Order: sequence, then C-alpha cells, then structure tokens
Amino acid sequence: MKLSIKDRIHIPSLFPKAGDMVTLRIIEDLMGKTKLSQEEMDAVGFKASAGQDGMISYNWDKEADIEVELTSAELTFLQGRIKELDTKKEIPREMFDLYQRISEVTLVEKKEEIKPKK
Repeated sequence: MKLSIKDRIHIPSLFPKAGDMVTLRIIEDLMGKTKLSQEEMDAVGFKASAGQDGMISYNWDKEADIEVELTSAELTFLQGRIKELDTKKEIPREMFDLYQRISEVTLVEKKEEIKPKK
C-alpha cells in the first residue's frame, strides 16, 4: 500500500492505548513499517513543534510515497479500528482519505503466500 508522510503520521491515531499481546505486537510491527527515518525527515525539512499544539511541518513538494507491505493481520486490525471509529462517528475529517483507502483494500490484495508446513 502506498503511504505518504502524512499517512504515516496519521496511522498511529488508529492505535488503542492498551490491548492484548497480539494487538500490541501488530501495533509495534506497524510502527516499524511506517516510521519516518531521519534521512526522510532531513530530506523534506520535517519540523515538529514541542508545544501542546503538536504542529508538524515539512516541504510537501519533496514528499515521496513509499510502498508499505501490510500483512493480513495488520490490515484486518486497521480496518477493524476504522469500523469502530465509523460506528462511533469519530472519524476525523483530515484522515478520511487515508481511512477510506485502508477500508477499500480488498481480500485479493490482502492475500498472503501460504507456505506448506514441513
């Protein structure tokens, strides 16, 4: 799935503050796949304010999307969290595009290679 810097900044908004071991493992894996590297932040002039406003700025023109491979478990987790927020009518407007793209990934796109047990 192609994700922009903005997408990767917003993905953690789907993470609960607490969960079971499996959920926390999925969150940790997603954080690793979507985190911004120091090189990326330097390339786009990324700046985050230290205040409570949490403002983030960077040069949008230098942004490059990256391809992030999501496992079936990760995608199912993200889609489930989006459904929960949708049911509660708590989807933030600025995240609608990202949430919609995640929600529309089909089962064919989620298919993982199944390896036979030895």
